[in-house]
Amino acid sequence: MKKLSETTAKIELGVYGKNTYTGDIRADEFLQELRGKKAIQKYREMRDNNAIIGSIMYAVEQTLRDVKIDVVPADNSAEAQKEADFLKSVLDDMDHTLDDHISEALSYLTYGFSWFEIVAKRREGDARSPKKNSKYNDGRIGIKKLAIRAPWTVNRFEVDTDTGEVTGMWQDSAWGKMPVMIPVEKSLYYRTTSLNNDPSGRSVLRNAYVSYTYLNKIQGYEAVAIERELHGVPVGRMPAEYLSSDATTDQANLRSQFERILRDLKNNEQGYALLPSDLYVDADGKPTNQRLMDIELITANGSRSIQIDPVVKRYQHDIARSLMAEFLMLGTNGGSYALSKTKTDLFLRLLNIPLDLIEAAQVIGTGTTRAVHVAQINQHIYLNNASLGLYPLFIQKRERYNQYLGRLPLHAYTSALDVLLRDRKELKLELEIDKQRYPLKTPLIFFGNNQLQLSEMNLHIAKAAAAGKVAGVAVTKSDKLTLFKILWQFIQGKAEQANDIYSFAAEQVVIHSKCPQLTVALDGEIVKMRPPLRISVLKNALNIKVPHAAASV
Repeated sequence: MKKLSETTAKIELGVYGKNTYTGDIRADEFLQELRGKKAIQKYREMRDNNAIIGSIMYAVEQTLRDVKIDVVPADNSAEAQKEADFLKSVLDDMDHTLDDHISEALSYLTYGFSWFEIVAKRREGDARSPKKNSKYNDGRIGIKKLAIRAPWTVNRFEVDTDTGEVTGMWQDSAWGKMPVMIPVEKSLYYRTTSLNNDPSGRSVLRNAYVSYTYLNKIQGYEAVAIERELHGVPVGRMPAEYLSSDATTDQANLRSQFERILRDLKNNEQGYALLPSDLYVDADGKPTNQRLMDIELITANGSRSIQIDPVVKRYQHDIARSLMAEFLMLGTNGGSYALSKTKTDLFLRLLNIPLDLIEAAQVIGTGTTRAVHVAQINQHIYLNNASLGLYPLFIQKRERYNQYLGRLPLHAYTSALDVLLRDRKELKLELEIDKQRYPLKTPLIFFGNNQLQLSEMNLHIAKAAAAGKVAGVAVTKSDKLTLFKILWQFIQGKAEQANDIYSFAAEQVVIHSKCPQLTVALDGEIVKMRPPLRISVLKNALNIKVPHAAASV
């Protein structure tokens, strides 16, 4: 093999991406509709028109804009402290607040990048010129404003063809004028990732695009279906000779008027239809009961085999999941917000992530990435636990107590007692554990994915959950006395000693049932599912930022 020379080793031969050197927005994107300004328009549409995406992005922005920013001197010298104080004064002396800038800067999450032009000023106190007006009168150069340059006004980036580095940005300033070049030296430039050294970064909404597109189409179909269900489809009837190709001029004119009436009725532009009352005559010339011309509104009858709402919710969950924010969907199907918040806190405890928003935001910037397991039932994910039987009933009963009596901690206990005393329903299931089937009658079956929670319950299957297996517990008796004994053993941390509890761990578990649907509690959220229920674990599927000390937990 030929030896590599020092000269050749110092030369950069390849390029970052096939088209990134052109400076075009998302030039290497394989979907045509997500290239160039089309990409900016689409991501703006997703951000502004979708309730799930909008709420997630708003929550992120409101959390991060409140992060405390400290200016730290370079060393302990008086000169360093003086310059640190000067920088603080610069940030406090702009035409806008630093919080406003952070909020605008976070638009780079939506579009992949955000660009600001730095507009300077000389600090000359209360001067007549707005270019010099300042809270300070030290004559130094400060910052008047960090002016955002809207992503949809970006024409292209200026890229050094030799190094691939961004040297500026061309902006469409006004209609009929040439684009303006803003050099990077006069700019503040954010982007989400340097993958392929794409100057436009990568929108965090990219992975939600397919789900968003299908969701829009399905909601459109739903709107059409509702309109047709409520209003109906107008159907007109008239003699066949009026519809034939050799109809007379008068017949063709009457047909056109009839079509206009039907169209206007459909568009709600006509409130009535005036039709002749003539009837068909039979072969003997006698009138029949059938009109020559008639209008009928046809609507769908009976129930539909395809339910739109579960499909819409599935795509909404897919969108939230792509943004690692599916916890915001908890409670949308009748679950308890308080319980889901507890579940989220439990997941954060497992990873040693602070519950305080500001401290958690600092972990995002300084923490270590750690992969965690994600469990799923029929494509519905859960981070902590899932269950069938009594536990979903506890949640539903608790919500009724909260609805009528207000939210009180006592309801967690009273609802449980109420269910144990009156609603001890037994499920008849067939449990398939690693392809081996077992008949099962149970009032409660529980699956845990959080080893911390399972360890606190003193269940040995916590180790199996940590290894990425499906870990479950089933109660095999449903009489009142047995259930109260098991409840007391759980409280004492002695569930493993109970005679009527069966624990198991497997790569995959399938629940078969003759019931048309089963009620499942997923991290505090109630979901209706059609059997069979397929439970599995996606190993190391979710990357989480954790404190350095928790990276090896």
